[in-house]
Amino acid sequence: MKEIIRFSLLLILITVLTNCNDDTSDTTHLTKDKITGFAQKGPFNNGSSVLISELNSDFVQTGKNITSSIENNQGLYEIDNIEFISQYVNINVNGYYFNEISGDNSTSQLTLYAISDLSDKKSLNINVLSHIEKERVEYLISEGISFDEAKNQALQEILEIFEIDMPDNIESESLDISQEGEGNSILLAISSICQGFRSTADLSLLLANLSTDIKTDGILDDPSIKVDLISHAKSLNLVTIREKTENHYDDLGISYSIPNFEEHIQYFIENTDFESVDLIEYPEYGYYGENILHLEKDTFRTGQYYSLAANLPDNGSLKIIIKNIGSFIGYVASTNTNWTISSTNNSPTYTSIQSGTNCDLEVTFSMDSLNLNENALIEYYEFGATEPTIIKPIITVDK
Repeated sequence: MKEIIRFSLLLILITVLTNCNDDTSDTTHLTKDKITGFAQKGPFNNGSSVLISELNSDFVQTGKNITSSIENNQGLYEIDNIEFISQYVNINVNGYYFNEISGDNSTSQLTLYAISDLSDKKSLNINVLSHIEKERVEYLISEGISFDEAKNQALQEILEIFEIDMPDNIESESLDISQEGEGNSILLAISSICQGFRSTADLSLLLANLSTDIKTDGILDDPSIKVDLISHAKSLNLVTIREKTENHYDDLGISYSIPNFEEHIQYFIENTDFESVDLIEYPEYGYYGENILHLEKDTFRTGQYYSLAANLPDNGSLKIIIKNIGSFIGYVASTNTNWTISSTNNSPTYTSIQSGTNCDLEVTFSMDSLNLNENALIEYYEFGATEPTIIKPIITVDK
């Protein structure tokens, strides 16, 4: 009888210990008082949303999420009191951002992602590189490669697309375009190439297509993406990108020395075997004077005559819509070259007729545009785009 009692007690003890072990299996394995970082395409704007999602050991979301938001126009976020059962997380940002090509904020919202191991991190940045690599990292992990090896391999493969040698000991989520350093200059170079003269919607589509293309083999195969990347890279004004980025940080009251991103873009242009196509050119001057479509010209005088000029490559098409400018625009019909002219909701619309030919038109701003120009802008729809590929705010002043 005593033996039976002892055996029963032993079973009870084993059961209790087993249950205790089961109860502790879900206890927190990782705690952080704080995680901070920067969300950058250019910097995301104050108020953009940030979401961090816990992943289990199989890199599947557990359902535990923490939300935060960008705190300033530098793209800074902060998440406090993190308690997770795993060190692996997905993090994403969604919002408007500073476009270093146009020098203005984006006209629509963009979402960028990162996947990371938080175990040895106090900061985690979200950017174009962390976004492009994510699907490739997840695929490599599914093939049995360790997380650290997958991250290193994916980043190296992406940099090879842009003819860039990978520096030692860098991770995408450690990079910051507001700091000096080789890795940071690479981030700004690739961010600028990807942005190019694209709308936010087109940028989002490019990043998605690029990520999907390299997912299984780490090699960019799609010829249309190759053409897209090199064509926009060749059209970038590197001096203007530097000036506009520095001015942005100056406006935020930040002393900033932009990293040397130019050398990476130039090396990509000179050494890639990607074949480019010509983009639409907007010369500084047309036949009738200063060109209102020139991307760096934004202030115009009433009563003065200008050109509405664009040089179209083969297979190039263009539509221009000018909004919120009153009774703009006077023109002389006999001066019209290669434009059709119409109106959409009282906004004058100019559509190219023939590709491979220059467009030009003599135009002027009327006096009543002075009181209606606070939200005036020019929308550019290039190559048949259904959303603006470029949006340029403009102002008019009295002659």
